[in-house]
Amino acid sequence: MRCLIPITQEMRNPNALKRAQILCDEIHILYVLDRALLDRMKRESAYVLDSETLKAIEDTVIDSQREEATEFLRAAQKQGKKVQLHFEVGDYPEVLERHILRLRPQLLMTDAFSRSLLSLKVPIWVDAGNEIKRCVFVVESVTKIRNLKKDFELLRTVCGRIQCDMGIFSKSNERSTIETLKRFAEITGLTGADLLCLQFFDRKSIKTERSFIILSN
Repeated sequence: MRCLIPITQEMRNPNALKRAQILCDEIHILYVLDRALLDRMKRESAYVLDSETLKAIEDTVIDSQREEATEFLRAAQKQGKKVQLHFEVGDYPEVLERHILRLRPQLLMTDAFSRSLLSLKVPIWVDAGNEIKRCVFVVESVTKIRNLKKDFELLRTVCGRIQCDMGIFSKSNERSTIETLKRFAEITGLTGADLLCLQFFDRKSIKTERSFIILSN
């Protein structure tokens, strides 16, 4: 399983980095230094520093951030997994989207959810750092059975690797829907779980104290 973990100056995602060592075979760390921060620094200093000095300061900041990104890579590689580092200076949303299109990860892993991530065509794992013993998949629709099978394949892999149980919570009471879902896993009437998997984004279901996955966005 291939995952992409974005990192910035403010967002380190330690939970996702730790979980990926258990969950993923191939880990990609994307370290993005926001170009807007560099531009603001230059604007605020331009009235006292010449252009050559400003350029030297910018280069120093980029080099220090690149070295910090390399430290993340070294730490991750100590676990023996295949880890690759991608370092870029640019606009965070644009850089993230481009790497998702290029790398095509099975999971985008982060510690904090942002609605801006919903525009990305990739399952989103938000890690609370909690112990995971049970996963519940909240299914709203079975109309696209091919997509549903694909989702279950991903979840079976996830649950197998982190060694947790899986159940299904259906928002439909139709007999045909229940019978279809029974082919994949046990049906449960409870959504209480350490890992909640959402077929679609649902703000009410998101709890900061437990990890969750959004499959379709």
